[in-house]
Amino acid sequence: MSREQCFPIPFIEKSDFIEFSLQPFIKRLDDGVESLSYEYNKGTRDEFCIIQYKNGYKRKVCITADSERAITNDVLKAL
Repeated sequence: MSREQCFPIPFIEKSDFIEFSLQPFIKRLDDGVESLSYEYNKGTRDEFCIIQYKNGYKRKVCITADSERAITNDVLKAL
């Protein structure tokens, strides 16, 4: 029996993690943030978290190959 069968790790899509877990956390930390969203570029296969601020400014954070912890760290650094 493999380790994955003994200890299954729940998989969550990055888009769901960003919308349902990370976004509420970031909005509590920074009241200037309007929303977070996930973007995938099919041509380059790059993944991004888009930070939308209430003043209209957008910041694109590369999250390609990031774990949830790495996504969180990268977004926090970008604030």
